[in-house]
Amino acid sequence: MPPDALTPIQVIQIAVFATLIGGGLAAWARISIRLASGQPILPAEPRRPVPWNLAHVVAIAAIYLLLQVGGALIVHEFFPAPPAAIEVMANTADKKTPDGRMRCVCWYK
Repeated sequence: MPPDALTPIQVIQIAVFATLIGGGLAAWARISIRLASGQPILPAEPRRPVPWNLAHVVAIAAIYLLLQVGGALIVHEFFPAPPAAIEVMANTADKKTPDGRMRCVCWYK
């Protein structure tokens, strides 16, 4: 196979990329035509009222946050990190690599 030839995977990737770009351009063209003719982008449809209110949303958000905190506390309780297990070097000017990049190294003792 010549070095400049595309592999089958590259052909598929290019086809998918071209399809996505073409679809995006087609969608924007349709939106532009609808807006230019004075039509809404999406036709309005009647909707039923939702069976929940703000109290339900707040309750679900609070339950979600409590479960996240509770899960973190349980994991921390049953799988504690050993003292001084991870040491992180500070990103300071005197801790640069030979090529001038900042260095931040994590390791276990």
